[in-house]
Amino acid sequence: MTRDVCKVLKILPATFRQRIYRGYYPEYQKIGVKRIFTYDQIKELIQITEALIEKGILKATKLNYP
Repeated sequence: MTRDVCKVLKILPATFRQRIYRGYYPEYQKIGVKRIFTYDQIKELIQITEALIEKGILKATKLNYP
């Protein structure tokens, strides 16, 4: 779920949604009103976040790897 992924990325759910709307993260399928993520999708989000940090687009944070 979104809040679990946000814990790994050390961000708030509102920040996660904002990054989706800005196009930093891809839109993932929702089941009802909740997003359910696979392990591979979480790894993809971590890689995207690390790339954005390296480019200076996002502020650096130490990620909690699953």
